[in-house]
Amino acid sequence: MSRMSSLAREIGGVTFSPAPGARDPDALPGVDDDPGGPDEPDGGGPERPWWRRPGFVLLLVIVLAASSFGLYRWTRGDDQPEAGDAEADRSPRRETSAPSEEPVPEAPPTMVPPVSAQPTTTVAPAPTSTAPPTIAVEQPAPISGTDYRLDFADDFDGTAPDPLWVVAPFGDPLPVTVGGGLMTLTANKGNGYRWGYVASTGSRRDGEPSYPDARAWQEGYFETRLRYTDNPWSWPAFWLFSMAKTEAWPGEDCSVLDAEWDIMENGSPHGKAARDQYYTTLHRNTSDGTDDGYCGTPDEHRKFGKDFTGTDLSDWHVWSAHWAPGTFCTYLDGVEIQCMEPWDSTHQPMHIIFTMQYLGWCEGCPARPDELQMQVDWVRVWQAP
Repeated sequence: MSRMSSLAREIGGVTFSPAPGARDPDALPGVDDDPGGPDEPDGGGPERPWWRRPGFVLLLVIVLAASSFGLYRWTRGDDQPEAGDAEADRSPRRETSAPSEEPVPEAPPTMVPPVSAQPTTTVAPAPTSTAPPTIAVEQPAPISGTDYRLDFADDFDGTAPDPLWVVAPFGDPLPVTVGGGLMTLTANKGNGYRWGYVASTGSRRDGEPSYPDARAWQEGYFETRLRYTDNPWSWPAFWLFSMAKTEAWPGEDCSVLDAEWDIMENGSPHGKAARDQYYTTLHRNTSDGTDDGYCGTPDEHRKFGKDFTGTDLSDWHVWSAHWAPGTFCTYLDGVEIQCMEPWDSTHQPMHIIFTMQYLGWCEGCPARPDELQMQVDWVRVWQAP
């Protein structure tokens, strides 16, 4: 009997068989009705076992098909929650299989100035993370026992400055030298009395960022051991300066103001020599020489001075500064000099600068010397985790 004919005669597993010897009218001539087993003689033979009956096979197929369809719907989660059930979870899920071809969107910037104020240059990048120095150095007294770690150190033990230390691309400073464990900055008559200047910016390059190798920090403990020429014309300084402004030079980046912290800037043109007179100044927006100030904002500053007569500030001393949330403090040989409040603009990365200059004028002073120098023994930066 053909399978189609047999299925047509089966309802609920009951088989309606033709009479013995009768031929199935639907059977095709020359086709074996049961190719899976031996031929059975016409007119009957032993009855097929129940598990080979077509009715049972059909029922089994239907049951399996229904079960498979239900399992498919269950695994897909196509069923909608019934009334009164908890609402279906529609939260996005992270793929655990192959990633999507669509690019992952970048995080939005943390600060976007108004279109009219957006700079034409790229904001200075966050400082590149480097491995901390391996030298063994004790924490300085002002941060002793804290979790500050040494993040940067240079002892100037070589014969040339590290490529990090670069002279300014303006003002025509003389190159700095390294030898005998000291970095030396020079200002002299032969160079037109121009300043000696070096900064932790690395070389300036075309493109953006202009200073990809710069080292700059936002908060931390900064210290250096140095000395300078003892002369009334001396104007030495150890300071921090806005990395964003340096990156934007000679243009402007008005997304942030031009913050500057003169940790030590000794000397006065009014008869107080740098061996005696200490100054520190925190600038909100250092002037760029224009009438309306950098980005049209005049500078404001907090300044502190102290007479150290009898100490000789020009000799070897450790000058340091602690920049912490809400305070800017300066120290001489580990002893606090003063603290002042920050400006709204000082919350930004700044790089280190050393300068040695002649004062612009000096009341009652002898003629300018032919040369002024600053020598730096070492510089270190400590950072909290």
